[in-house]
Amino acid sequence: MNNTFVDEKKVIGIFAFFVIISFLLDVSTSKCFKDNVKYDIFKTILILIILLIHHIIYTFIGMGWLFSNKHILMFYAVFLIILVTHWKLNNNKCIVTQVLNSICELKDEPFYDILYLFGIARFNYYEFIRYTYLVIVFFVTIYKISYINDMILN
Repeated sequence: MNNTFVDEKKVIGIFAFFVIISFLLDVSTSKCFKDNVKYDIFKTILILIILLIHHIIYTFIGMGWLFSNKHILMFYAVFLIILVTHWKLNNNKCIVTQVLNSICELKDEPFYDILYLFGIARFNYYEFIRYTYLVIVFFVTIYKISYINDMILN
């Protein structure tokens, strides 16, 4: 099974790389972090923890389909459904971003992920591209789950 798709260790390495890079880019540009780092160490630590968790979630959204573990893929497929439902019910806003904005006393500050930092998230069709990507990777994930099931049965 590991020979069929990308090796899990490589996926984890790539995943960790993107989490670290996006987290560091966000911290280096974050208004919230810069405004609080000088004044309140506990608030700064809380902000860093939330940012790190947010980047882990965000990277998982983008790369979860690369895993070959059936359980991770099943979790990922369900997670995508919950995520899109959450976004649609919450006016295309992420609750983690809203919590962070609340802690930092900011009004509708976006999540500074890699796509935002490189200007991609500012395109007019970004929402369409984002949802199209999620639909595609959802079906790729379902295919991989069924392929793994077929390998187990045969």
